[in-house]
Amino acid sequence: LKSAGSRLRPSFVAVPILPVDAVQGRFLLIMGTIMDENRIFCAEQINVPPELPDILKDFTKAVIRENPAAGEADTSVARMKLFQWSRDYFKKKLAESKS
Repeated sequence: LKSAGSRLRPSFVAVPILPVDAVQGRFLLIMGTIMDENRIFCAEQINVPPELPDILKDFTKAVIRENPAAGEADTSVARMKLFQWSRDYFKKKLAESKS
C-alpha cells in the first residue's frame, strides 16, 4: 500500500514540446495544473455574482448596437476586431465604475 504522501503530485507540470526557434533552441513549455483539489461536484460550489447577468445583457446589447466587425469578410479579422472592441468595452466600464 502506498502512503498518502507518495501519491501527492506537483501543482504545475512543465513539458517541453516542439522547438519554437530551433536555431536558438528555445522550447515552448506547457503548464498544466492538477485540478484534483479544486474539482466541482455540484452547482452550489459555483459562485456567480448577482450582477453578472446584467453585465452580460448590457455587453450583448452594445455588441449588437455597435457591430464592431461590420463589413469584414475575413472571419479571423472580424473575430479580432470583436475581441479588441470587447477589451475596450470592459476597460471603459471598469474606468466608469472606479469614478
